[in-house]
Amino acid sequence: VRDPHKVSAGLLMLDALHIPEPSDPWMYSFAVAGSFCKYLIERFGASKILQFYSQLKTRETIGDAIMHVYGEKLSVVEEDWRSLLRSIAEEDPDRVTAMVEVMLTLSKLSNIGEQARYIARQVGVEIPKRISDLSHLVDTALTDMYEAHPTATSMTLTHEVVNQYASAVQSWHEALHLFWIEVSIPQASGSSDYEGMLNAAKRSRELAVGLGADDLVTKIDDEVATILKQRALHECDQTGTCVVCGYRR
Repeated sequence: VRDPHKVSAGLLMLDALHIPEPSDPWMYSFAVAGSFCKYLIERFGASKILQFYSQLKTRETIGDAIMHVYGEKLSVVEEDWRSLLRSIAEEDPDRVTAMVEVMLTLSKLSNIGEQARYIARQVGVEIPKRISDLSHLVDTALTDMYEAHPTATSMTLTHEVVNQYASAVQSWHEALHLFWIEVSIPQASGSSDYEGMLNAAKRSRELAVGLGADDLVTKIDDEVATILKQRALHECDQTGTCVVCGYRR
């Protein structure tokens, strides 16, 4: 979030600005809290922000801390902050709206991305190069949006890149989730739902191939080979006839 004021101004324009709550994505909280604290520094000076942080640890509410350090009610300070954001939004409404739309999309992805990274570590695979490449393209597009004056075409391209990145991250999360939760863990725990595991593995493999995640494809293939072997042994035990060679006990 290169300029939290502009992002928060866009949130204000979209009527989506509120005091961060624990359930909000970290990126939303970072942008809004960053803008509010930046405003406090700009208006009251940098030294008091440290006093404010200290008071937050001892006072019951943010309002109490604001009143103690700045001598004003939270409602008054917040309205002044919102007035600043309205003036920023009026200067360049297209840019701030585009910024916040991108930020909201990335915010929704943040939890999915964290979950995917966690599962990838458990499974022992790397993030696909396609996702890394798209991430760099998103960074470049956002830099252009923040540091240059974006045209309608550049903003459209930014949205396209962000949407491609979002789709890739969601596919990566689904591929990992299917493999770990519906294939690897059930197989390790001795599940006999072979068809369910094989169907989940097939879907996971399709997604992994589409993302160029070769290491995940290899793990899926190894797991499928193990499941097929276990299924064959299970059928031998059930029927008394080997499904491979036809030998009957």
